[in-house]
Amino acid sequence: MNQRGTMEYLEGSIKQPVMTSNTSTPGKATTLPAPATPTKTSWSSTSSSLEEWTNCDAWTMELLLFNTKDAVGRGINIDGTAAEAWQSYIDIYENASAMAQQNAVQDLRNILYTDHTDFDLFITTLQKKFSNVNALGEKLTDEDFKLIILNALPQSWDSVVAGLYGNMNSAETISQLQSWYARISRNQPPKIGQNSIALYTTTPKQRTNS
Repeated sequence: MNQRGTMEYLEGSIKQPVMTSNTSTPGKATTLPAPATPTKTSWSSTSSSLEEWTNCDAWTMELLLFNTKDAVGRGINIDGTAAEAWQSYIDIYENASAMAQQNAVQDLRNILYTDHTDFDLFITTLQKKFSNVNALGEKLTDEDFKLIILNALPQSWDSVVAGLYGNMNSAETISQLQSWYARISRNQPPKIGQNSIALYTTTPKQRTNS
């Protein structure tokens, strides 16, 4: 929309001109000057007439609403200026974005590993959800991700997990866990439901190590 010359109206940087009134001294005749021939100004002009400003602002509002599906249903403020509508659009987007971030983080933390299921699939799922969290703008650190992995493992893995809370990054931690999984899975019976991962909407008690 900036290429169409409307961004200044959306941002409110071009203010609505203030109407001025002519005053006269009581009892004294006042001669008003002949109206000047209006000169059309550019879209970015800060000295446009009220009529020009009103037309530009209305056109900007129409363009914004035309490019917004169900603006009223989304709660966009259409009763004021284009700048007020744009600000309400930003507020709604930021609220929705914050909610999406929280849901993505919770979704990541709710994944738990169950013994005798596919460990590589478990790791791949965590990595995808971790990437999704960061793509939404909720910046979890590599240390955060490592702790999420370790806290998602069952108590049967305590012997190996206990030694992985030190100075290791997530890639090194995953490598250690995959080596452990490869060793303990040699003598395991055939897996049942090997492609399943325990997903919980309510997270059961997890580790409290930090």
